[in-house]
Amino acid sequence: MGGRFRRSVERMRPFASGLGSILCFGIAGLIWSMPSLRSRRLRRAASCSVCAFHQRVRGIAVVVVAVLLVAGAGARALEAFSPHIVCHSHITADGRIKPEPYLKISPPAPWNITRNFLVAPISGVGVLTGRSLEMESCSGPSLWVMFWHPPRTSGGGTMLGDVFLAWMPPVDPAGALSVNGYGIADEGQYVRYGPNISQTRTEEVKLASHESRHVDQWAVGSLLAGPFAFPAAYIIDGALFPSSRNHFERAAGLSSGAYPPAPDNWPAPRWPDTAAIVIIALLIFRRRLRWLTRVAVGGRVHARAHAPMRCPVHTRGWSQPAGPSRVPLARG
Repeated sequence: MGGRFRRSVERMRPFASGLGSILCFGIAGLIWSMPSLRSRRLRRAASCSVCAFHQRVRGIAVVVVAVLLVAGAGARALEAFSPHIVCHSHITADGRIKPEPYLKISPPAPWNITRNFLVAPISGVGVLTGRSLEMESCSGPSLWVMFWHPPRTSGGGTMLGDVFLAWMPPVDPAGALSVNGYGIADEGQYVRYGPNISQTRTEEVKLASHESRHVDQWAVGSLLAGPFAFPAAYIIDGALFPSSRNHFERAAGLSSGAYPPAPDNWPAPRWPDTAAIVIIALLIFRRRLRWLTRVAVGGRVHARAHAPMRCPVHTRGWSQPAGPSRVPLARG
């Protein structure tokens, strides 16, 4: 009975691994999970102890991240089907709730449904993060908003999928507040439920449209390479093209996002950020760089030379393979 269970688990492992890869890396994960590539990785692991170790670590990491994303998708679905106060509803002293008209920023329904599905896992991570920070939530026309309670003026926040975490303090805490303290001038005596970042309805429409375009970017990135593709691309782009030069911010609309006009299209690297990215890239790809250096110095013969129980990439040595034994890696 135990042997049958183990065999069933072994048969299910490729499917579970492939599903986790797709959830974590989108279409790139689907390609990574193709049987031919998986067989190639297994052959490498059989002949290289380092490859085998890395595969085990990657497998565990993918499972952990996939479980987190599944939990996030569940949390986002639960929020979507739970009753919530509409963002910027007017709540009077006697508890009456009067919603403001919805901002007209929602994309066409088919794309809105598709992108919400694509970003649901990372959106749920935003919901779980907000709940862990004891933030409140309100529902908008195409975005979900998490904010500090009680409603207060916020200076901005961060998108996670279609969830906006309004965590930033106001730029001018004294000057930005209205008579009732919640950010919109001439409101009358009621609390305006939500983060109240903008001072006018026109500004709200612009800002919401800007953030909605970021949801589009999250969705495309999630489809192509998983929910972490867009933030990774944004950080790299922002290091070379900061602030108004950032291509993602320009695509979302600079003026609607309260960014100043871009002075030009040229790079203006933030050198500390750029240096950090270069160092991280060197650490990640150092083994392949070492292998390429050996091939450049010693010729093609070093392309397949390796130490015992090491593949060429994981064999030490920058000018030639290190160690007493060097044999060509068997084909197959």
